[in-house]
Amino acid sequence: MGDAADDDFWARLVRSDTVRIVVLAMRARHTDIDALDSLRSAGYGDVTVAAVASYRANVEELGALGFDRVVRLYDGAGETLAGQAVIAVRPGEPV
Repeated sequence: MGDAADDDFWARLVRSDTVRIVVLAMRARHTDIDALDSLRSAGYGDVTVAAVASYRANVEELGALGFDRVVRLYDGAGETLAGQAVIAVRPGEPV
């Protein structure tokens, strides 16, 4: 266990060629940025880093800072909610 924004967290991880993706879904945008910096400093430059952003402007900002993929937290939430509501009303039927 550890804090993903802490350099020691990434330094303690065992380097492995099987790690290809790191997904960061932390509450504060600056924490994701700190974690990306720590990752890169620890030698994980070849790993794809994905993050979640609360606002559209943050999606663009994080992309510009070097995140490989950034998704807005609420994108798709309405569609998922509607699908779940249909399943609740019509269990077993295709959505």
